[in-house]
Amino acid sequence: MTRKLTPTRKLTPTRKLTPTRKLTPTRKPTPTRKLTPKQEHFAQAYVATGNASEAYRQPQS
Repeated sequence: MTRKLTPTRKLTPTRKLTPTRKLTPTRKPTPTRKLTPKQEHFAQAYVATGNASEAYRQPQS
């Protein structure tokens, strides 16, 4: 004898999915900021060495 399985309750989503923020078609570009001399030196040293720890340890001139 086979038993017919029936669900005990109806599955419904618990909450409605809504977008987290509305996108506007025209967004103003964010202003670019210049690097400080210390940041500039680190970036140049990192590109030269490829090692962040070593670039951080190099003395600034």
